[in-house]
Amino acid sequence: MIWNTMEEPISERLRNNKELNFVVDNNPLMYNPRTGDTALVVDVFIVDPLCDYPDGGEDEDRFVNYVTNEEYKKDWSVDLDGEGWIWLEQQGVTND
Repeated sequence: MIWNTMEEPISERLRNNKELNFVVDNNPLMYNPRTGDTALVVDVFIVDPLCDYPDGGEDEDRFVNYVTNEEYKKDWSVDLDGEGWIWLEQQGVTND
């Protein structure tokens, strides 16, 4: 599976249990073509969906810690998708 072809490449990969394990074990890189930034994924946390969140937080179920050249950052996976982040590498397991 090429995760960058998905509508939400970061979130959809992190919702696949095999891929989630791969990401946590291997700390892959993300790339933002809009800004030219790269980032190393440090940790991913599974959280209960935020059904009472005013902006439709029911999709916010993965929280990501990552490092860019400038700083250590934290964000929801759906926000990373919204900012245009994609996977820099395509290694990993398949979605079979």
